[in-house]
Amino acid sequence: DADLARTACEGVDTVFHTAAIINLLRMARPAARELVTSVNVDGTANVLKAALDAGAGAFVHTSSHNVGIAGTVEMGDEETPYADSARDLYTTTKIAAERLVLAADGDGIRTAAIRPGGVWGPDDGSIMLTKFLDEVAKGRYVVLIGDGKARTDSTHVENVVEGLILAAIGLRNRPDVVGGQAYLITDDEPMNTYDWYRPIVEGLGYPHPKRHIPAAPLRWAAWLGELFHRLGAPEPLLQVAAIDKITLTCTFRIDKAKRDLGYKPLVDLKRGAPDIIEYARGYLERSQTST
Repeated sequence: DADLARTACEGVDTVFHTAAIINLLRMARPAARELVTSVNVDGTANVLKAALDAGAGAFVHTSSHNVGIAGTVEMGDEETPYADSARDLYTTTKIAAERLVLAADGDGIRTAAIRPGGVWGPDDGSIMLTKFLDEVAKGRYVVLIGDGKARTDSTHVENVVEGLILAAIGLRNRPDVVGGQAYLITDDEPMNTYDWYRPIVEGLGYPHPKRHIPAAPLRWAAWLGELFHRLGAPEPLLQVAAIDKITLTCTFRIDKAKRDLGYKPLVDLKRGAPDIIEYARGYLERSQTST
């Protein structure tokens, strides 16, 4: 809403833009595509214009490492090309949003973008985390997809905030260096998704699966599920992009953020897991009580 964005930016000198819809479908229906684009791209444009009109000097956009993921990426960086071949709705709209933000740098406002990995933290309201916990509690977390060798990056919410703040400071103190730039912000400990979940699952007292199933059949099933959804069926439980994310390596270096922003992760999995376990226990207790 352009009018609400203008009101929100009045009297503000730095704008942090963090809103987005995460939709990983590749074959989304037109209505969903229109909604996600209107929020992730047009909404970003509205907030950026509101910041400019309000005289804000700095605009820090929360992007995603997804913008550089098209297939396997092994220790990429900010020079890794945009994943223009990506077809899932979230990635394509985040690419468009980041491009328009960085292109606006120097035209009356200084801009930068941070690219976190998968964001996590206690009580984060993450649909992905709560769905996972539901499956664990129902005894459905019994098999792992793929060979368990693929690695990816995660970013604790405190590390996300640290990156946002450091980018804002950089736009003030070193605008010629930071302005118009994107920065990868991660926990700097790439690992397999299932290895990441293991301490949480075992901390909750559940066994961690040992059996693996090939990714290819499930990928085809997800593709068919998306196709049928496009033709009118309910939204599938699995998306092709989600399966790729846990079965293909997609890791990035954070050297640029360390150099330009002075960034270093504040929280790693060892430090953050106990908070997640405590949150997960509370979530599962509330779920059992409500049912």
